[in-house]
Amino acid sequence: MSNLLINEPPLQVLPSLAAAIGLNEALLLQQLHYWLRHAKVEHDGKMWIYKNLDKWKEQDFPFWSKNTIRRAVKSLNDKDLILVEKLAPNSFDRVNHYTINYPELMKIELKQRQTPTASEQPKMGASSSADWAQEQPKMGASEQPKMGASLREQQETNKESGHTQKIEGDVLAVRDQNAESIMNWQQPSKETMQSLLMMAGKKLDMTDNQYLSHVSDFKAYYEEAAAEGKPIKRENLRQAKLKLWLISIADRQPKQDAETVNRPHSNRSDSFNQSSGPKLTREQQIEKNKQAMQQAGLPV
Repeated sequence: MSNLLINEPPLQVLPSLAAAIGLNEALLLQQLHYWLRHAKVEHDGKMWIYKNLDKWKEQDFPFWSKNTIRRAVKSLNDKDLILVEKLAPNSFDRVNHYTINYPELMKIELKQRQTPTASEQPKMGASSSADWAQEQPKMGASEQPKMGASLREQQETNKESGHTQKIEGDVLAVRDQNAESIMNWQQPSKETMQSLLMMAGKKLDMTDNQYLSHVSDFKAYYEEAAAEGKPIKRENLRQAKLKLWLISIADRQPKQDAETVNRPHSNRSDSFNQSSGPKLTREQQIEKNKQAMQQAGLPV
């Protein structure tokens, strides 16, 4: 038995839906419908799921790029077939929540019911051609120039429409590039950012993996902002935004208990502190951090 045949849950889509809204949009809409059956978030009388582009790609569309997924989401949102909102109570949790606008989808279904079937269309086409052939000899000479002008106007309209679509495509391409740029950004080291935080009077203890997780969330948020036409391109601005992002996380960290902070150190701790050299004052530590940043070529 071939491994290329269906041995895993398949992606399904109705041809009529794909014909009405596009194949990529129909696939994404169908998958969203599937996930909404398992949704746990309720808002405004609707069930919602939350996913970022990485999760859409990992769980549903490994054969698509994130830009393709983003374009499909935007197309469905523009058609008012899906609703996209940021529902997390935390203002820095900017993962999108999605639901389907089922009433709008019903309009497409009703429209399809009113559209002639494929078997009826040849008859209609033949009838229209026959009617045109019968009416053409009756057309007066004064009416023919009007038809020619009308056809020229339609051609001009089509040209303008094509030009507009090209501009929209170029805009989307630039936004995709900006979004890709923030995802590929080489962030400063954890130590650099901790130094910047200390200079701002903040402290954030984190492991390397925790730092990478914070950076990943930061990139995901500003990737979506870039896709919406609000990119951050300059290196110093990205670093400043990341610093503010980490400051907000530091402010949300539980404060140490005062008794723990003021508790006397054990002899072992004292001997460790003594062996590590004299303790720097805050001003000395800030000056040391500035020197380290200057050596690294970072703005102070």
